[in-house]
Amino acid sequence: GNNTITPWFCKEWRVPLNRAIYTAFSYCLFISLILCYVYEPPVPYIYWVDGLLAIFITSYSLRDIGTAFFLWRLEGPKPNKSRFKKRYFTFWNNYNILTNFFFFVGLVI
Repeated sequence: GNNTITPWFCKEWRVPLNRAIYTAFSYCLFISLILCYVYEPPVPYIYWVDGLLAIFITSYSLRDIGTAFFLWRLEGPKPNKSRFKKRYFTFWNNYNILTNFFFFVGLVI
């Protein structure tokens, strides 16, 4: 049999309500960091805000890449590129990719 032990967090992540709560909290924290960034805190704190925003933007981008890999693996041994594009490049995934890009550019500038 399979002797791997699934971590507690992975088990809890499979529950849709827990995923929704985590995602909502994550977005609220991200928006709070953006608001904090707009109000330009003093020098030592702005570095913390920059770093946390970079972590958030990176994690959101990696989540989108992970979704692409997951959908690509669903295609099986003979992937159908047009079906993959239809599944992945939906309105929300395009929106996420675009907003992540703009957030990253805004952070760098």
